[in-house]
Amino acid sequence: KAINGIFTQGSVIKNVWAEHFECGAWIAQYNKGAVEFADGFLVSDCRFRNNYADGLNLCKGTKNTIVEHCSFRNNGDDDMAIWSADKMECQNNTFRYCTSENCWRASGCAIYGGLNNKAHHLLIKDNLEAGLRANNAFPGAGFNDEGMHEFSNITILRCGTNNDLYYSPVGAIDLSCTDRCGMKVKNVKFSNIDVIDSKNDAIDVMRWGGDKYVNLIFENINRRNIFLC
Repeated sequence: KAINGIFTQGSVIKNVWAEHFECGAWIAQYNKGAVEFADGFLVSDCRFRNNYADGLNLCKGTKNTIVEHCSFRNNGDDDMAIWSADKMECQNNTFRYCTSENCWRASGCAIYGGLNNKAHHLLIKDNLEAGLRANNAFPGAGFNDEGMHEFSNITILRCGTNNDLYYSPVGAIDLSCTDRCGMKVKNVKFSNIDVIDSKNDAIDVMRWGGDKYVNLIFENINRRNIFLC
């Protein structure tokens, strides 16, 4: 990874260009130490490009962190992700005012479990697979019964596919419920989102062995096709 480890209150990662690593930044504690998870730091004005996996993953209990004004391009997994791995719940994190483009696997921005995580004012374009994603397909802490995850004020341009790397269709907004991390995908809201020229369904809601969706909200979703012949 270009950046790996944890950061605490008052820490700032700013004006970093991370390219040709496995991941641009993977935020989690994998060493022994008194501090177990990242809490309350800022990532700003960075470029995460041409990495082989995630652009930036807030993982293993990361809390109260803001990622803003960052550019993600041509990464090989989620550009922006929040993953509550190892049963450590990620809470109150925010991606805002960022751009994701040409991601060739997974999604522009994804939430995998946790509590009250948010993504807003994003531009996501030309990704091979999903623009936005929420699911319980990875082990860890599932979606909390309380709070609300929110995706809002986002433009998704030319995302989704009929045939991803696993030969499956993927929507520009892609949701799946499984039995791998709890049985439900809960408390997720999508609002004020423009889906333009999606290469498959604008919204794909799937169930792969899980139980159900609870409190899943779509509000003011605009789908437009503007291809010219």
